[in-house]
Amino acid sequence: MGAAAHFYYPQVAIRDARYKLIASPLRRANPPAQIYTDNSGVFFIAGTRKDEVAAASLLIQKAYATYHNPPPVELYDLQTDPYEFKNLANDPKLAAVQKRLHGRLREWQRDTGDPLADADALKRYTKEIDEAAALKPFLSYRRDKNFRWRYLDWMKPKP
Repeated sequence: MGAAAHFYYPQVAIRDARYKLIASPLRRANPPAQIYTDNSGVFFIAGTRKDEVAAASLLIQKAYATYHNPPPVELYDLQTDPYEFKNLANDPKLAAVQKRLHGRLREWQRDTGDPLADADALKRYTKEIDEAAALKPFLSYRRDKNFRWRYLDWMKPKP
């Protein structure tokens, strides 16, 4: 899980035949999105540049803004919006759909023993990842013979 701390941004998703729900538990910017659009990856250059996004339509600009700073919940109607441009999470007409999918997602997390479903575990793991990501130069913790992920000691699947 912690092999590339700079790319850490936990999200979980579930879908049915028509709708897709995405939950983003962290209230901060999405680091992979930043790396993708500013070509700051050490080992690759890929993605759409910021100037290309700025020159795109407002629809595309909004999609990239959501990618960079996802809201806590996204809900998309895959039948009418297969490219996921219109977040329907605040649509009261779809509250029952959102509640149903969210319940199924929590059930799946419980059934699979997802450790990050627990808010305290998420906070603890995020702190550890952030500490590793803050080390300079990029990914230097991977070359440190004394570095060890602490989460391996406490984040174990429940039998």
